[in-house]
Amino acid sequence: MTLATFYPFTQTELYASLHGVPWHLTLTFLMIALTILMVSNVHYPTLPRAGFRTASGLLGLTLIVVILVFGIWKHDVFLFPLGIAYMLYGVGRAILLGFFRAPAEDEEAEIAGPIVIDESEQNYRGPRRPGTGAGGAA
Repeated sequence: MTLATFYPFTQTELYASLHGVPWHLTLTFLMIALTILMVSNVHYPTLPRAGFRTASGLLGLTLIVVILVFGIWKHDVFLFPLGIAYMLYGVGRAILLGFFRAPAEDEEAEIAGPIVIDESEQNYRGPRRPGTGAGGAA
């Protein structure tokens, strides 16, 4: 969505006022960064649930309404910076959490012991018959 909203953003006065930014290089970097983020493990937050019963529900409802109103009213100026801000928030949050969070058990480097192949007679189940699965009788 961020790349799709770039062209309407280029037709605005805000874009014209940012004449010092090398947009051809910025857009190239943005495309590469978005490509990398699509296959990364960066977890992005979802919108909060909207509701009337709790304060977080009201905050979520307000956020959704603001995005909807500005997305319809000033979509060319609003949606591209919103996409960039959402992308930068997710990356910054992942970097900060990476500094303060201990590695999970499955992320730690494990040293594998020797591989032991047990060829003793007690584990021998006989020859496999075709079509019976793991070697057992059907």
